[in-house]
Amino acid sequence: MRLTTTGSRVKGRLGDIMFTSRFSLFVSCGVIVTCVLAACLLDSMPAAQAATPIVMGYYPSYRTTPAPDRMRFDRFTHVIQCFVRANDEGKATLDEGLNPKPLIAAAHAHNSKVLLALGGGAGGEKFGLMVRDKVKRAQFVADVVRIMKANGYDGLALDWEQPTAEDKAITVEFVSQLREQMKAANRASLLVLVVNAFAGNSQGYDGPRLRDNVDFLQVMSYDFHGSWSHAGHHSSLYGTSADRIDGKAMTFQAGLSYWRDVQGFPTQKILMGVAGYGYGFKVKNWGEKATSPSQYPDISFRDARALVGKGWTRYWDAEAHAPFLVSDDKSDRISYEDEMSVADKASWMKKNGLPGFFIWELSQDYVDGDNLLIRAAQNAWSSPTPK
Repeated sequence: MRLTTTGSRVKGRLGDIMFTSRFSLFVSCGVIVTCVLAACLLDSMPAAQAATPIVMGYYPSYRTTPAPDRMRFDRFTHVIQCFVRANDEGKATLDEGLNPKPLIAAAHAHNSKVLLALGGGAGGEKFGLMVRDKVKRAQFVADVVRIMKANGYDGLALDWEQPTAEDKAITVEFVSQLREQMKAANRASLLVLVVNAFAGNSQGYDGPRLRDNVDFLQVMSYDFHGSWSHAGHHSSLYGTSADRIDGKAMTFQAGLSYWRDVQGFPTQKILMGVAGYGYGFKVKNWGEKATSPSQYPDISFRDARALVGKGWTRYWDAEAHAPFLVSDDKSDRISYEDEMSVADKASWMKKNGLPGFFIWELSQDYVDGDNLLIRAAQNAWSSPTPK
């Protein structure tokens, strides 16, 4: 469930297929001001703190590592298998390689739940056509609920990338239909709604009419920058003056502020996203637009960490709380997440009353039999929260 980053010709994680979408980050000044001011207040607000976090990890059908019998289910309360798409007739079709039984059996044996993801970035056009057609939508809902029940999934994650402002009422109807039929099939089933972080790509959502029909809201708090934009941190916790274009506005905390304070979702339902990957930029400074591709346009955390000391040096933006790598010749840089940045985010999320977080995706930080980013986040969460 990589964000269909508006603007993108992104090499997505959806089967490593190149897909293209137009960048349309139109954010009104009023929303920017609201989110930035609210973000400044978040750290000082009292909040209920979960002793242990909900941790959801995405597992794409094209990944084979880790195999279900090698997964660290102690790291994940929920694993989300993806994807189910909509075909031309509106029928639900499983991605090639998606095998429910081994994953569900292994997860349930370790008391972890498994959800099934619907949609995804690569399936956006057909998915949208299905949702907008009442007959096809009814067919799809019936199909996915049947698949959920037949295979023993514990719920669904709706990842429509992405509804437009004209789809706002349809989105509410779709979520309501899913919820009603899911609960009829299994009252304990969970419905997760996956959304973009900022207002410009979230006009198809009506928070007050959606929040009671979803159990959790996953905010894709990453892909702030990439090959479709100027160079910048792609998932910074705080703003940075190093990017003079939008480094102060495009932040992890601003994404939470938008969904909590503008869209009105309760904090206890919001899960922020951690990226297991990074983006490279063939530039010398943040804010510049590359004219040629980076040596590593798209890289996993596992591979990025292996570059340190091998022609690349790690730096830390203390203002943004974000790491980055710079090539020895200073011509290339990579924005990514590491243990330090996700630990900072985990402490911040706990302090602000969030119930947990999720990662796209769980193979990317899997090193030597463990999920290193998730481990760092969980360790930070279990540490005493500073006053």
